[in-house]
Amino acid sequence: MGIAVDELCELAEQKAGDTLLFGGVSIAQTGDLPVDTDYRTTAAITDVGTRTMRDGSTLDSVVVLVSILGPDDSERGSVTSTYLFKRGTA
Repeated sequence: MGIAVDELCELAEQKAGDTLLFGGVSIAQTGDLPVDTDYRTTAAITDVGTRTMRDGSTLDSVVVLVSILGPDDSERGSVTSTYLFKRGTA
């Protein structure tokens, strides 16, 4: 995903009692991906949000975009992952 789970939890300031949930993933291929080719990836956090649930709990979200680049640095695809942190539930 471009970032270790421990790094993601540290970045989100996860505390005892917070629960990390996997929100979803989307994969897009935007160019050819031939075999025997070296690819490079970049990762970025593209969105951070928070909302209050009906039960009053807080749900924070972090969206991580990993881009797959070809030898010419053109984008060949991407993986977008959304991670949710339910605060104070454990």
